Amino acid sequence: MRFAAALALLILGACPTEICRAASDVVSHIQWLSADAPAHKSKGPSYGITELLIAFMDSEWPQVQHQLLTANSKRSWQMIGSGEPACHTTAVHTAEREKLAYFSDILLVLPAQLIVNRAHLAALPLNTKGEVDLPQMLRQGNLQGALVEGRSYGAVVDAAVASRPAGESLKFFSSQGFGDNVLQMVLKGHADFTVDFDVALRTLDERGIVRSQLVGLPIQGASEPLVVGIACPRNAWGLSAIRQIDKLMSSPAGLGLLRSAGTRWATPEILRIYGPRLEQFYKERSKLTHYP
Repeated sequence: MRFAAALALLILGACPTEICRAASDVVSHIQWLSADAPAHKSKGPSYGITELLIAFMDSEWPQVQHQLLTANSKRSWQMIGSGEPACHTTAVHTAEREKLAYFSDILLVLPAQLIVNRAHLAALPLNTKGEVDLPQMLRQGNLQGALVEGRSYGAVVDAAVASRPAGESLKFFSSQGFGDNVLQMVLKGHADFTVDFDVALRTLDERGIVRSQLVGLPIQGASEPLVVGIACPRNAWGLSAIRQIDKLMSSPAGLGLLRSAGTRWATPEILRIYGPRLEQFYKERSKLTHYP
């Protein structure tokens, strides 16, 4: 209630017509990149916000043509890196990616976790808190892992993966959606572990896939929520696009969309632990834009 009252007091407009028109002089078309296929194509629920986001942009920024392009992480970042007129809808915000893209932060998500077949629990190096020592596990090399190529799992996990010893204990695969193909590999015993987010496991539940043999464990050092943002190329087109996107996402209507979409990712347990931080995130989001 307090948050709703605060929003009611905001006088920010969603997108003043003259400002939108100025941005549209440069930005006439945006390809919205997402690895999460629309719900009607994936034949199951979608936990992404892409469809909601594009509908919102169509309504609030009609001067621009908005088009969805389903693409895996590798292809998306190739397009952004080459400066194409495309923006990723939900990209983990990392310092490395800032070299390629401008970001407008829109979500906080739980940190990634190690997802392992229950049969291999005894082989994991755990600390006293039950967290997996990922660098040590990769050094041991006794388990076969599978990750999504081009995807970020947060700074801690990315660093551990980048510094792993040479060898075949970790392989990368192209995958769309929330890494469904890779999760299925672990489920079927074709890989021993992967790294993914809680929401990915819930997509299996919602699609009626029995995954009782999969266990999600926290990763040592990766306990902070991750910031997810919209990412546009770091060039003149991308700056013009991200400025308007940023303003729209800071408006009352934009914040309402983000809060609604955020609940799709959250369970009651998540809200219990991270609820105050989520409220603070949206409060700060309402007060500023990254690119004035």
